[in-house]
Amino acid sequence: MVTGPIYVESAEPGDVLKVEVLSLTPRVPYGVISNRHYKGVLVNEFPENEGRLDGASKENPEKYNNVSIFTPIRKEGEQYIAYLNESGKEITFPLSPFLGIMGVAANSSESPSSVPPTPLGGNLDINELGVGSTLYLPIEVEGALFFTGDPHFAQGDGEVALTALEGSLRGDLRLTVLKKGSSEIPGNSDKFDMAFGETEDYWIPVGLNEDLDEAMKQAVRESIDFLSEQLGIDRKIAYAYLSGATDYEVSQAVDKTKGIHALIAKKDFKEFVDFNIKTNKKTFPIYIKADGLYVEAKSLFDAMGVKSDYNESLKTLTAVYKNTTYTFTLDSNKYKKGTETKTLAKSPYVENKKFYIPANAILNVMNIPLNWATDGNTVIGTVGY
Repeated sequence: MVTGPIYVESAEPGDVLKVEVLSLTPRVPYGVISNRHYKGVLVNEFPENEGRLDGASKENPEKYNNVSIFTPIRKEGEQYIAYLNESGKEITFPLSPFLGIMGVAANSSESPSSVPPTPLGGNLDINELGVGSTLYLPIEVEGALFFTGDPHFAQGDGEVALTALEGSLRGDLRLTVLKKGSSEIPGNSDKFDMAFGETEDYWIPVGLNEDLDEAMKQAVRESIDFLSEQLGIDRKIAYAYLSGATDYEVSQAVDKTKGIHALIAKKDFKEFVDFNIKTNKKTFPIYIKADGLYVEAKSLFDAMGVKSDYNESLKTLTAVYKNTTYTFTLDSNKYKKGTETKTLAKSPYVENKKFYIPANAILNVMNIPLNWATDGNTVIGTVGY
């Protein structure tokens, strides 16, 4: 299912559409993972049955002999999980929702297909583009004509069977037009012609081609161009860095045009980029530690209107948001939501009697929208909307 096209005021050819994913919530307690004949990575090997039968049609869909695995989901604490039943035992994995399709219209009179992704986005199937992420798309037509859909509950890199765990999502997106030449456009703002993603931790250049090797080459070229044009890094140094430090992932290998994307770690460039987090009232610096990005909690919460208290003797910071109390403890990856104990990916720390929490706790723990963008040499996390 695809929603659109959506006309965006002031969008003109040469501009860039900035798409921020603010929230994604499952609407139904199940998804489906499908494998169809002549599709997927193992073409002519799966499904393992006699193949498509005579008379297959929309009136007789069972004769296609495709295999669709019904996959229920349930909520355990704050986390949704999916489970596959095999011989009375469960295979479980966490949900990480994202929209497989986010794109803008091509300047073409041809009837478009929603299956292969293009430099303008579309069926990118990049599983990092969940809540808190930002996608940048080059605009070719007046109004951009944005479209989105193909909701995914979860997807492994490659999406090998043909579909991911796909089900109905309720999404909330924010669209912003970046005029040609804007410093918020990644890389070369005067010649931006390929979809580009961004999260708290990563810049995500994209490569697309029917040949997976060529898609890889393009992703590497896009990565070098970005580091050179955005951060002024010598191209041979950028190439060496990418080889030594950057993961390249196969987003999908099943949609005719295959996708590979890079995960360039922002924290590796702390001497080239300033990191900030801002509310509608104030901007605060972000502090880089070996394990990620941190923010001084009480000042940020005060600016957000969130009541908080740092207890130096107990070595805890409490914050009350939407009638729920969150308690963070110094040097511990455990926190409390009300009376329930949960786990943080990173531990808070104290410096000069100030309490610092991981920046991603704003979104991942307290469910306060937090989206990321890069403006020139400044990475900015924006809280709330």
